[in-house]
Amino acid sequence: MGHPRHTATFSGIDPDKLPGTINSLESDRKRLYDSAARFRTRFTRYSLDTGPLDRLLAISHWAGDQVPLLRRRQHLAAAIGEHGSGRTLISVPDSAVTPGAAARAAAQGRALATRFARQMADHDGAVPEDLFAALAAGGNDGDLLHGFFAALGPRRLSQLSNSMSGNPYDRRYADHPDQLAYDRDVLARSFGGFTRVAADTRPLPAQRSFWASWFDGFDDPGQGFRPDLLLPLVDSGTYDTDFLVALADRVFTTDPARSVTPRMSGSPTADPWQADHYVQLFDALAKCPLAAGRFVSLRPDITSNALYPGGGNTTPDRVGAFARALKAATITLRATDPALSDRNTAWLLTTNLAHTRDPALQSTHPYPAISLLFSEVMAQHWDDLQYALTSPAQDAFWPAPTWNPTAFTRSQNPTRDGLELHPSVWKAFMEEAIREPHAAASMSALFETYGNKLAALTSSIGRSSDASVDFISFKMGLSDNFYSDAFTQTELHLGNEAQAWADDMTKVRKDLVLTAVGVAAGGEEGAAEIAKEQGQGYAHSLLEAWVGEQVQVPPEKAPSDLIEGIKGLKNTRLKSTWKSAFAIRAGALIATHFSTIKKVTFVAPGGADNPPFYSGNPYAPHVPADGPRYIAGPEDDFVAAIKSNHGQVDVAKMTPRQQGAYAAWLEDPAVAAKLGDDGVYFQIMGQ
Repeated sequence: MGHPRHTATFSGIDPDKLPGTINSLESDRKRLYDSAARFRTRFTRYSLDTGPLDRLLAISHWAGDQVPLLRRRQHLAAAIGEHGSGRTLISVPDSAVTPGAAARAAAQGRALATRFARQMADHDGAVPEDLFAALAAGGNDGDLLHGFFAALGPRRLSQLSNSMSGNPYDRRYADHPDQLAYDRDVLARSFGGFTRVAADTRPLPAQRSFWASWFDGFDDPGQGFRPDLLLPLVDSGTYDTDFLVALADRVFTTDPARSVTPRMSGSPTADPWQADHYVQLFDALAKCPLAAGRFVSLRPDITSNALYPGGGNTTPDRVGAFARALKAATITLRATDPALSDRNTAWLLTTNLAHTRDPALQSTHPYPAISLLFSEVMAQHWDDLQYALTSPAQDAFWPAPTWNPTAFTRSQNPTRDGLELHPSVWKAFMEEAIREPHAAASMSALFETYGNKLAALTSSIGRSSDASVDFISFKMGLSDNFYSDAFTQTELHLGNEAQAWADDMTKVRKDLVLTAVGVAAGGEEGAAEIAKEQGQGYAHSLLEAWVGEQVQVPPEKAPSDLIEGIKGLKNTRLKSTWKSAFAIRAGALIATHFSTIKKVTFVAPGGADNPPFYSGNPYAPHVPADGPRYIAGPEDDFVAAIKSNHGQVDVAKMTPRQQGAYAAWLEDPAVAAKLGDDGVYFQIMGQ
């Protein structure tokens, strides 16, 4: 297998996914062999032809022969990837994958470990350069690394790390610190490769059990586990996901007799052995979003304690490192594992809500770095936030009373990407987020631009869609009220600090504008940096648009309300009965079998010459011209749910899928037009 070229086809291995394939092949091979062997015995007993079964047995034997070769490829790919270019797919040379190659490499690793152990015993832990050079030379072979570290053992590895620590036993490290940095890097990267192959084909519980036992062996006799000697190695290199999860779980043990807290403190500017080991741990998790996500899911008790002051002895560096790890577990992870990311995000919002509702804790607020992270989470889930604010089914969305993974999963609509959480959950989250001025500035920019875009949309839609204009205006009012209420409540809670908070927020917004103007004039940073870390998808584009609008004019001519904070906010108060008004009309439309809904067209800005028709019929249309379908099957049938409730709309009696279909149907332009004709918008606007 060669490297990719323009004239050749690239073949590579994903070392994170191949173990699953190997496990599946081995399981299927065993099942095939057991079944074929059992039937062959019966066929032989009755003198039946066993030829077809013999062929199946031959296939099972062939598959068994492939497993060691596949594991060899996996171990090579895992080790090569540690030193590679960062590509997901790793090219493995065929010459290294031959029968017996894995055993030979493991034997070389064991022999090298014996040489290390002998040198350490004879020279007070010191190891000469040539042995580290030999370890570096074998760093691309996972089987060699497995043999080396398995033979060396965790206790000798702790002794080797100790020999490199602040007062190194080996005088050459004191005289040549660059050699110490090189040897540490070799050891860290080699150990990282070992963690990726040591337990890679075991089930998850068995992997964690393996590492728990390994940590018990990484000790000083009589002193227990030494994370202060392990984390200086984990500080660099690429480590197995479940190794990192098990390590974090062990560090934060709830067993007082096994506590390692006294060994974790250090100085942020010190060498790796004297540094703050909590920072090293959180940074290692931040570099592996899946590990961070699994740890948050496994140990929510630890994560919740670190959100607020008073959760233990901490420092600004620890808080920053923890915030980076939590961001990896939520925002970053969403690109590769959206289900786990959303679960962790829901847990974060639930934890915040419980905190804000506890009278004994209401005066304690998140660290500023955590509040800023809250705003980034809201930016990433912008569509979910707006859905919660404007969905007629919002009262049935999960209220997050306490964290319950089963209840959360059951409450979510499996046909919709994202979260369905009650608006009160988002409101509490928003209020804690915007206490941080940078978060407040970004949130105000997002809401302001969202309102501007909706306003522009209503002024550009074709006049055949007047009712849809009313509906969009109604949604804009709901969003504005949420925004206004959150900022008003935060200002009240800040009390005497409110003016300083408003001044800081104004400065941040002004700096955004000035930076944007500088970029437009050929400044040193790219425009993407302006909105860096502020969210993904729609919210990201909104913030870029907000900043982009300010680039069009010099800062001294920028609209004052865009510079001075949140002045000029719409403050229209919607009646709380809007959901009831929608429900009453929906029940009436269903009673008439939708016969009173007229087919309409919806012309949006930049729309096609032949705009689509909408019928308002929620069932699957007979022809595409009848509009989109909202009920594709019984799972979505909110109409059936309403009819079974005697024609009364009660979203609490709908499934999450039915709630989603009901909300989408009410936004159909034909339904919106019918609601407008019936005066529903005037009613709910109090006009």
